[in-house]
Amino acid sequence: MTDALKDQVSALIEKYQGGEDRRQALLDKLVEEGEYEGTYAYDSALTDNEGDAADDLAGLLRELGELVKVTA
Repeated sequence: MTDALKDQVSALIEKYQGGEDRRQALLDKLVEEGEYEGTYAYDSALTDNEGDAADDLAGLLRELGELVKVTA
């Protein structure tokens, strides 16, 4: 793996990890506010986060697939 490719993969990881960090921070904030698993607010946010995480995974896989095609 070339250094340029490593840099591109690292940038993608950072990009998508940022989304995961924001999703977790939202759940942490809800817990600090007294929400917990089983409350509407928490469960609603968790459901939204799961959908967003699935979308991010699909996006990451798509972008990695494009990198593989370009570098092949």
